[in-house]
Amino acid sequence: MGSRPARRAVAALPYLPDRDIDKLRHAVDVPALSPGWQASFRDLLDAAEGCRRSRRSGS
Repeated sequence: MGSRPARRAVAALPYLPDRDIDKLRHAVDVPALSPGWQASFRDLLDAAEGCRRSRRSGS
């Protein structure tokens, strides 16, 4: 899964405000993560992308 700092960065994503969408995109594809963790990151990514779209459209 990569270097120790990279693992910590992925593990911390669910607990950070203003999550980095690129890091979430990376996290959903980390094969070492369990399906449950991958699903959690996928949910966070979907929510973050939904917020981003809403802000762009002015909603």
